[in-house]
Amino acid sequence: MQRKAVLAVIAFVLGLSGIASGGSTYTVIIPDTLEVKKPGWNEIDGGISASGALDNGAQLVISVSSDSGFKFVNQSDDTATVPYVFAGTGNTTTAYKSGMANKTEWTFTTLTEEPTSQGAGIVIDDYSSMKEGTYREAVTFNAEIMIPLTSATGAVTLQNGDTITGEGGGNTHVTIAAGATVTLSGVTITAITHDDSHKWAGITCAGNATIILADGTTNSVKGGYASYPGLHVPEGKTLTITGGGTLEASSNGLGAGIGGGYQIACGDIVIEGGTLTATGGNQAAGIGSGDSASCGDITISGGTIQATGGNYAAGIGSGGWSSCGSITITAGVTSVKATKGYNASHSIGAGNSGSVGTVTIGGTVGAISQSPYTYPLSN
Repeated sequence: MQRKAVLAVIAFVLGLSGIASGGSTYTVIIPDTLEVKKPGWNEIDGGISASGALDNGAQLVISVSSDSGFKFVNQSDDTATVPYVFAGTGNTTTAYKSGMANKTEWTFTTLTEEPTSQGAGIVIDDYSSMKEGTYREAVTFNAEIMIPLTSATGAVTLQNGDTITGEGGGNTHVTIAAGATVTLSGVTITAITHDDSHKWAGITCAGNATIILADGTTNSVKGGYASYPGLHVPEGKTLTITGGGTLEASSNGLGAGIGGGYQIACGDIVIEGGTLTATGGNQAAGIGSGDSASCGDITISGGTIQATGGNYAAGIGSGGWSSCGSITITAGVTSVKATKGYNASHSIGAGNSGSVGTVTIGGTVGAISQSPYTYPLSN
């Protein structure tokens, strides 16, 4: 008996129109659906279009994902599937081949008021011999502003929703706008300079800020001028770090890995996730205050943390001759390892001739002098 023809429909989940990010604005237009008419190449009518304006070095990246692994699924029998891949403009492929490259990103480096289009379509396997029925698939398109540090120059200000990637050198300094949530996705910042005209941390928060460490990415942030930390949050404000990526943060002199610098106060630090390694400079904590400075409260409720203090400084808490607010480490963490510096009083708590508020670790109150110290304790 001759099989019935397969009707394959792919639905696009959008929601990208009219999104804005700081100095960059964009509108993305993608058709709602694509009806597959034949095996092989099927073009998306009009492709992917975008208009707007991009800020200093910014790019608009459109990505596509599929919960089914880029397969059409028979609506009556989910074991019957037809694989496919996305492809770009001018594709001449007429037949699906196992192992074909799947184009899942479209990058716009410039935008204007008039829409700019990039071609897109799918290449689908021959489904003529598949089980009869209707095969459907739904994919999700996402848009984000990506700022490659390699294409940025001088001062870079990240706005809410921005993603930063790439490597920045000594003339690149990064600021997170007040109230912004930004993503680090494979960032290396080595702003190493002792020029008096280049006084900045690796990343400076202008106010309250949230940093998301993109899943599976490795990020490294080193402070610039010797007095400054790797990551700095101003006094009275809060920096929250979360996500599933990795971050190494360090000073280039007298600053904390995450926190304050030499005679530079810092605000509250909240760590909810990620794998963090924070190393303080001389007389500065790994996480907390720098030399001769103050820090707000420190709360660690998730993630895997290693913090090492410089000479006379705690791993987590205050630097030498410095102060820190309360320190709270909850049972939600995977692990926290703190190591004090030479001649320091505590691995978690106050540094030499320093002070700290209440230290609470897993519900138990008290600073920790043992070094290195790991929580939870191994059985």
